[in-house]
Amino acid sequence: MIKFHGYKGEYGFLSNFYLCPIQLFNLVFRSSEHVYQAFKAPNEKWFVKIGTNYSPFVAKKKANKVMTRNDWKEVRFKVMLFTLQQKFGQHEDLRKRLLETGDEVLIEDSPTDKFWGGRDSGLNCLGKALMEIRNEFITGKFSKIDPCLLLAFKPSFDCHSL
Repeated sequence: MIKFHGYKGEYGFLSNFYLCPIQLFNLVFRSSEHVYQAFKAPNEKWFVKIGTNYSPFVAKKKANKVMTRNDWKEVRFKVMLFTLQQKFGQHEDLRKRLLETGDEVLIEDSPTDKFWGGRDSGLNCLGKALMEIRNEFITGKFSKIDPCLLLAFKPSFDCHSL
């Protein structure tokens, strides 16, 4: 079992707050937290602003202030899977480290987040998503997730060009 929380330490790279640029839709996001939070945006202006500015912490705060999505609870796990596919697909060093966790259970040890975190009675959805992505890289069988269907708005950019 591997527990992680925060972006520092041996397993800090598993955190979405770990800084690693992710290219998506001809934009560069500073972390996977930026990608994930941007998908909460009600329009393209906020998608770009949240995704490409701020620290991961501020991106999360801004996204929570502007989010108007009624379907977020239904799409958030798929958004996370897509985000992690991009993070570990674009960074060979991080992918290697993820694979080196072997078949260990990954637990996001958040003291407050009962959905993404796995402490106490938490659902550990981030840990589950990371293990699913790890398995995709091991087997070479990737979930087909259409990013266009995850957006809450109709973009002016080609959302199929990753």
